[in-house]
Amino acid sequence: MVNRIKEIRAREVFTIKGQPTIEVDVILQDGSIGRAAALGGTLRSWHEPRDITDGDPTYFNGMGVRKAIRTVSEIIGPWLKSKIAYDLSDIYRMLIAFDRTPDSSLLGGNCIIATSIACAKATACSKGIPLFDHFEVGNEIPLPFVYVMFGGPAYVGAEGICDFQEYDLVPLMVKNYKTGYISTLGIYKKLCEKMTEKKDMVVHIILKLLVASLMVTQFKEIRKKESISYTASRNIILHIF
Repeated sequence: MVNRIKEIRAREVFTIKGQPTIEVDVILQDGSIGRAAALGGTLRSWHEPRDITDGDPTYFNGMGVRKAIRTVSEIIGPWLKSKIAYDLSDIYRMLIAFDRTPDSSLLGGNCIIATSIACAKATACSKGIPLFDHFEVGNEIPLPFVYVMFGGPAYVGAEGICDFQEYDLVPLMVKNYKTGYISTLGIYKKLCEKMTEKKDMVVHIILKLLVASLMVTQFKEIRKKESISYTASRNIILHIF
């Protein structure tokens, strides 16, 4: 049975970083529903599609998606209504062809990707099969791709803190998912131990420096009153540490 798109809805949701993003529901004529949200990353390369955002500096620094919601509701939804619910790549290509801009600025990368994935999920739901079966890419579970540490200005909030934004582990040489996952856990736990040691060491050094700074200030006052030499006061501090 050929299933067609009955309705497309959009709303604003929030990512784990507290940033707005667009979520889309694709509803088919048989009642099947697929739901997907656009990626919530804040950094974009030159080759990635341009997202549609509000640009209002008073609302999440311009990252609101009310314009994107209107784009889905007023342009994408009516245009796709009654069309056959194809696979993700088919819907994606249709929307790209409709957009016709080099950076997808008319429909927005966030609107296109959320609608495409939601459509694929709705089609899989209509067929009564999991999404990966709908894609027909086999039944093997891929290797884990594990984030172990986050850094960079997107997370820390300051330039120069970390060289990379994300630090990942990919166990390429393992035979199955379980072995790969266990191997990444071992590395992650060891990394946590090392980071804790570094943290404790840094905190200890900072505390020593703070105490030394306070003692130097106090010894300056004492030197003024008791006529203790600078060398003598420095030696007393070094002896304490």
